[in-house]
Amino acid sequence: MYMKFRKTRTAARSVYIYRFADGTVAVLHSGEQGVSTEIIDFLHKLDDREVYRNLKQRKVKEHCAKPVDTEVESLEIQRLHEVVSSLTLKQQDTYRRVVVEGNPMTQVAREEGVSETAIRHRMAKIKAQIKKKF
Repeated sequence: MYMKFRKTRTAARSVYIYRFADGTVAVLHSGEQGVSTEIIDFLHKLDDREVYRNLKQRKVKEHCAKPVDTEVESLEIQRLHEVVSSLTLKQQDTYRRVVVEGNPMTQVAREEGVSETAIRHRMAKIKAQIKKKF
């Protein structure tokens, strides 16, 4: 599977290059076959999100690969679970979706029918409670 770890340079964003799983490449040019500049911009934005997620996953994998004192870590994880379980159900759900699953706050807000600001404020309260109790 081909994973992108770098965004397309700004100078090269006038076209979109799609790489198929079999190794073939398709180049999309605006004005050809109904492809507009908006479509090309949208595809590059999707790639940018993929790059962000791939880099984030790589950091998590690198962190998980580091040797740690498992006894100390397991006690910290157990304590964190206790603190998170003391939150309200709505806060627990938000924490799970944003922190554990890694969903963007905009997506969580859209799914709950609230503003992104509301989710940001909720996460700030969650972090403050965790910091206070942890």
